[in-house]
Amino acid sequence: METDRKIKVLIVVDYDLVRENLSALLETFEDFEVVGTTGDGHKLLFLCNTCQPDVVLMDLHMPTMNGVEATRLIHREFPYIQVVVLSMFTDSILICDALDAGALSYLSKTGQPSEIAKTLRDAYYGIW
Repeated sequence: METDRKIKVLIVVDYDLVRENLSALLETFEDFEVVGTTGDGHKLLFLCNTCQPDVVLMDLHMPTMNGVEATRLIHREFPYIQVVVLSMFTDSILICDALDAGALSYLSKTGQPSEIAKTLRDAYYGIW
């Protein structure tokens, strides 16, 4: 991974306000570039292909495709893209399913904003 370029992030969350806030948050850090946002799991694969993100910040619950299924598809179709799950749900079975599908980490929506940036960096640089 190059250390002198911005980390390209695709935000996949079904609520517009949350997507906008996450995008605004990440743009405050000089090492991130939000290359796309969507709330539609089916549009996700198109955006992965066209935007070529380094990391996808993925909600688990979405109306058209859940985050576990979407993570599995990303992992299969774009194995070089890292997935970090973001959810307000703490169901350990669902979290384990997301990790088994290929997500690298789970973040709670109730956590600190700085934790999001740190986890996305760790995913990009392979720090686990």
